[in-house]
Amino acid sequence: MYDFEVLIMHNSLGFVCMHYCGQLERDTY
Repeated sequence: MYDFEVLIMHNSLGFVCMHYCGQLERDTY
């Protein structure tokens, strides 16, 4: 899901979402 993260990086607000999404992914795995 690198493409998804890259797309989010381009968005300032998306950057914050990526932080939360990253935590959810780590918690899932």
